[in-house]
Amino acid sequence: MTALVRTVVFTAPICLARAAAAADPAHAEPSGLATLIAQVFNVAVLVCVLVYFGRKPIQGFFQNRSQALAAEIERAEARVREAEATLDDWKQRLEGFEVEARRIVDTTSGLAGTERDQLVERARAAAARIREEAEAASEREITRARAELRAEAAELATELAADRIRAALSPEDDRRLLSEFSEQLRTNRRSAG
Repeated sequence: MTALVRTVVFTAPICLARAAAAADPAHAEPSGLATLIAQVFNVAVLVCVLVYFGRKPIQGFFQNRSQALAAEIERAEARVREAEATLDDWKQRLEGFEVEARRIVDTTSGLAGTERDQLVERARAAAARIREEAEAASEREITRARAELRAEAAELATELAADRIRAALSPEDDRRLLSEFSEQLRTNRRSAG
């Protein structure tokens, strides 16, 4: 390719000079075909010159652009993979939260049921204890009332017996009982002293 470019570069001025000479009406006869060939040749020379001098910068530009696009595509793909990984992570976390929420609800329900059962059992025990205490208190009250009634009955019986004895005792019985009582007191003092 380099040999072709050198040939074109060296022959181009010659061809241009001929084409200019052919285009000058004073030096040559006008020919449309010669003008066309000269113009095509000029365009070909121009293209060859542009390709020769512009090939490396254009190749470099397109290589750099291609590399930049490839790097940008790689970064975009990496971001997509990262976003997918993050999405998968959040999905797993969400599933974990749902499982944890169900577990908490089940545990709470179980604890509430257990707590309810314990409260019912405590209420039953408290009711039984209150019933027993009430029965014991009523038994104590009945016993106390009976004791009071017995004491009152004994007192009344004693008063009634004293009244009957007074009515049945004569003054002589009275003196005899008094003397027996005095005698018994003296005996008790002697044995104590």
